[in-house]
Amino acid sequence: MNQRTNNRPRYVLIIEDNVHHAELLTETLDRHFAPVIIHTVDTFHDGKEFLTRSTYDLILTAAFIGSESIQGVVKDLLGLARGTPVIVITGKGDESLAAKLSRKGVAEYLVKTPETLERLPAIFKKQLEKSLRLKAGPLPNPPPVKITKSQVSELQHEMYNLKKGLSRTPSIPKLEHIEELQKQLARIQTMVTDITK
Repeated sequence: MNQRTNNRPRYVLIIEDNVHHAELLTETLDRHFAPVIIHTVDTFHDGKEFLTRSTYDLILTAAFIGSESIQGVVKDLLGLARGTPVIVITGKGDESLAAKLSRKGVAEYLVKTPETLERLPAIFKKQLEKSLRLKAGPLPNPPPVKITKSQVSELQHEMYNLKKGLSRTPSIPKLEHIEELQKQLARIQTMVTDITK
């Protein structure tokens, strides 16, 4: 079932030299995230080349291509990815490699197991959503709050009363002390809410 809510295609780069694994990833993406445009390459060098020419929403890569390890190219890949999540999918789990790649900025390190393959759609969805948030940029700053001198004075008075109440509260407060402090906090919250409206 397709989990997409809009029609903008997702762009995915797959770096994988095993044709069957690349097909499995492509089928999963097509089934769950269409429309999707997938570029598949079979060397790290070609992957870096594609990243210099295109922007992607998700990058999937093997940990090893032939005898070459991703460790030798991960810094370049992440730099060229410009914040796009990179998921490493490997046939052999290596905790040391996973930790090193995670520290360098790899979003996920997955070992190919039947359980992992079942979870791929959810993992891809999470990372695609992350990618879209990153590309959308930071939220705009809210407009400045205008506050009057009387509001500042009233807020300072309530804060003073709260501090005074806290200093008089015994180490094991009585219920009436707690209730009074809660009332003062509620008044401060109401004032702040009114000011920021």
